[in-house]
Amino acid sequence: MSAGLLHPKKTDHPAARLHRYLNYGLLTLASILKQNGFSTRLIHGQFRDPSILAKNIGEEEKSSNIILLSLPSNYAMSWAREFVICIKRIRPEIRVVVGGRWVVKEDGHWIRKQLPGTDLVVYGTADARILDIVHPAMWPMLHGTDRSFEAQSTDTLWNPDQELNYDVMDDFHEYHPSLEVSRGCGKGCSFCEEKNVPLSRLRKAESIMTSVRRAVELYEDPHLRFYFEASWFAPDPHWAASFARSYEASGLPITWRCETRVDVVQPATLEILGKAGLRVIDLGLESASPRQLLSMKKTANPASYLANASKVLQACRDNGIWAKVNVLLYAGENQETMDETIEWLDFHRDCIKGVSAGPVVVYGRGEGTSLYLQELAALGASPVNPEAADKEGYSLMNLSPTIDHESANQRAIDIAKSFMTDRDYYELKAFTYLPRGYSFSDFQRDGEYIDVSLLPFSMT
Repeated sequence: MSAGLLHPKKTDHPAARLHRYLNYGLLTLASILKQNGFSTRLIHGQFRDPSILAKNIGEEEKSSNIILLSLPSNYAMSWAREFVICIKRIRPEIRVVVGGRWVVKEDGHWIRKQLPGTDLVVYGTADARILDIVHPAMWPMLHGTDRSFEAQSTDTLWNPDQELNYDVMDDFHEYHPSLEVSRGCGKGCSFCEEKNVPLSRLRKAESIMTSVRRAVELYEDPHLRFYFEASWFAPDPHWAASFARSYEASGLPITWRCETRVDVVQPATLEILGKAGLRVIDLGLESASPRQLLSMKKTANPASYLANASKVLQACRDNGIWAKVNVLLYAGENQETMDETIEWLDFHRDCIKGVSAGPVVVYGRGEGTSLYLQELAALGASPVNPEAADKEGYSLMNLSPTIDHESANQRAIDIAKSFMTDRDYYELKAFTYLPRGYSFSDFQRDGEYIDVSLLPFSMT
């Protein structure tokens, strides 16, 4: 079970509630289990009522004896709480195992407090341990859980060639397939959970295309759209050329999307990949204010960073790749710093398909989070609720004395709206997030009575 949300993280509108975020990490675990003979079913909570879903599972899945509950986001905690309480009331004998490395951290006590009825809390990734995790008799011998003497997880196994069995999901045809192509980042951005996690080697091109071919056969659709999942997709020209050869040899007209930093990918690489199916790239610009870039530790050389970002955006435009630019309103933000970012984006308007903007949120709790909050306080920021970290697992932030959280949210909406129409928003979301087959006319119909002032796009 991938925990869902009670309401969207950003603006609540019908299309946002239709998002299909594939929990590919949990799908990996489910695939390992299936390939080892287990009867496995994967359910995404999405925006379904958790109590109703728990009731249906409790009544219909009589063979189930263990539920692996993944927390993909701190925002999913309230949904997960209702689900666990309900499933335990209906079927108290079911074992509930909770994981989700960035939410769980290594704090099983806090998780059990938030999710009463939890039987085991697993830290870190679980690829190497999943076959033991589903056997309660093995729990006392497992490392990296709240029952073990060694709390810290040392699980570093990642098999990049691991095949994903999408058909463990009853509704897999609604989801665009995802392929994990690397793990980690290690670039040190202060706001990032993976700032100290080393970047793994990029998955081999032929291995990716093997998985692509299998997905095409399962979906019976040669025009599938894939998300190549990586916190930092970092191909060099050699890898790009190898992938282009494998892509051309396959003869498949699939297209794909990825996420990367603006200061690492090179225009020459984008030219190669643009001919090999790359159609959308999520670019982590974050800011065009030199001061803010330094504050968030995004770069030590803002001028060089922004110069490369400009070249990357122009290369996207010239090679038919949609660029969706991510902007982070950070601690210490003021009108001057936001204007710097907006003016820079406006200068590159003809290269940008859309913008996703939002204020920084501090995730986590404990000593590390307290130190980070002190760092942000020195920049002029403060938590909206000082008790939120321990209570909810995340802290919404007032960015500065002149920009509180509410006004930061509105400014983020205004920035996105100024660079994105409803058609832009739909086409970006439909590429890998909205259900397959959901048309623009469906999107227009569902949004007909929405307060447009709350939307991150302009209506055409």
